[in-house]
Amino acid sequence: MVNMRPHGIFSPTAQQLTAARAATGLSIQKLAEATGLGVNTIRRAEAGGAQVLTPVNAQRLVEVLQGLGVTFLEADANGPGVRIRSANG
Repeated sequence: MVNMRPHGIFSPTAQQLTAARAATGLSIQKLAEATGLGVNTIRRAEAGGAQVLTPVNAQRLVEVLQGLGVTFLEADANGPGVRIRSANG
């Protein structure tokens, strides 16, 4: 994974979070409901990355997106990314 915070907490970028939500087809409102976080918290994360959230909220957001089939990819020469698990597996 990419952008490790101190103590090993994963912190995806704003672009990764926005892409992950878009790829799952969820609105900000639906993702907020799925995570139990506020709409403004999701907006803040998509503007500034998970590092602007509390560690607990960042972890919750990442866990829910991963549960929906998102894999956060490590940065390479082209930068970090996301992958969505196919319906077949």
